[in-house]
Amino acid sequence: MSYLQDIRVPPVADLGDEVKDVVLGSVKFAIKRLKENGGIPAATEYKDLLADPAKMGEFIAAYKKDRSVAHDLALDATGKPVDDDWTELVCGVTMAQIERLLVFTCFKRVYKKASGDKGGKKDIPDAIKRAIAFDWQLPFLTLYAERMPPAHYNLMKDNIFHARTAEGIERITKTSAGALTQALELTDKYFLMFLDAPEISRNMLQEKGSQEFDRMETLAGDQVFRFFSLDEQVMVEVLGLSDDHLSAFGPLVVSLSLESFRALEYMPANALAPFMRALLDVFGEQAYELLARDGFAGKFLKNNVGIFRDMDAGDENEANHLEKSAVIKWQSMKDAVIEWLEAQ
Repeated sequence: MSYLQDIRVPPVADLGDEVKDVVLGSVKFAIKRLKENGGIPAATEYKDLLADPAKMGEFIAAYKKDRSVAHDLALDATGKPVDDDWTELVCGVTMAQIERLLVFTCFKRVYKKASGDKGGKKDIPDAIKRAIAFDWQLPFLTLYAERMPPAHYNLMKDNIFHARTAEGIERITKTSAGALTQALELTDKYFLMFLDAPEISRNMLQEKGSQEFDRMETLAGDQVFRFFSLDEQVMVEVLGLSDDHLSAFGPLVVSLSLESFRALEYMPANALAPFMRALLDVFGEQAYELLARDGFAGKFLKNNVGIFRDMDAGDENEANHLEKSAVIKWQSMKDAVIEWLEAQ
């Protein structure tokens, strides 16, 4: 389980001519020094980077690997060398903004070629400008320029940065504006996962709405789509739980069979939470599969619920004690449980 984090996007640098000259001069110095120490090929020139996204990527990667080449160029207001992407330099911009500038300058050539603007007179729409910011996008510049419908940039805004593979970007280019809008409205930054989710999950999520998605995503992160493929009766009952009781189920709530839910539903929330953590501690990802299987509750789960349901877990110490005890109990049964699972 993981959560998609909001991506920090550097603002577009608003550079005057003097600052542009300083930045460009510093970049050329860094190129020279990287050539001298073997970080990039000796024949590399600045113009080569602009003409070839792969070479621009090699340069940026080499710089990030050895920032010492700019120890006297990338300085903060106190004259101290800057070795990160977000500290403001004495010239008023950050390294992240310079990276964005370099990548976008490279993109402009790709875009002008793709759009047939050989003279370079047409302005690139602001929505597209906002979408180009990171060195990891360099391999995808042609995809953006040639395949991405212009309206999609306006729809995605910063969510475009959550599509970090060629396959994901291709998927977006083949998606209608209506379908993309729906995915974004329902799942925000998880929109690409929504587009790739099973039809049953997408249909159910459309029925339940973004509020229920947000509620389940808080618990389960990128496993949330499993929940919307559950038996509808389980979904209805789970969504009807109080926030405290729902939270006690933890991320495993997304894989409950009706039988497993029935075994667990009357366990007090303060005991249920450490009990579910113990199950996940012992079985890891297999815990999801176990709770989804018919037969698991009757053979293993109900008995352990009966043991721990009435244990005191009103404070942190008691909850920790219950969790440790439940871990020991599940560990003692683990071989038998796995053997049963593999036989299913």
